[in-house]
Amino acid sequence: MATKRKPKDWTEPRHLDEVDWSALKHIKLLCNKQKYQEAMEYATYSCDTEIREQIPPDLWLKMGGQLTSTGWEKLKKLKAEV
Repeated sequence: MATKRKPKDWTEPRHLDEVDWSALKHIKLLCNKQKYQEAMEYATYSCDTEIREQIPPDLWLKMGGQLTSTGWEKLKKLKAEV
């Protein structure tokens, strides 16, 4: 019988290091507190593009961001998986 794996947390992508994970966890914490504008400001001014690209597109939209065509495709794929 196969066991279900816990979904991978988006705040710890394998190709980034612990410092980057810390930034993503801070953004997630702010969003969990519904401080979307503060999360966007932190992502914009304290994080590079590689880190910002790890933020799920639905969360990025809640933070006030805009999606590229690639972002919209990623969002459609994520919604299809649910």
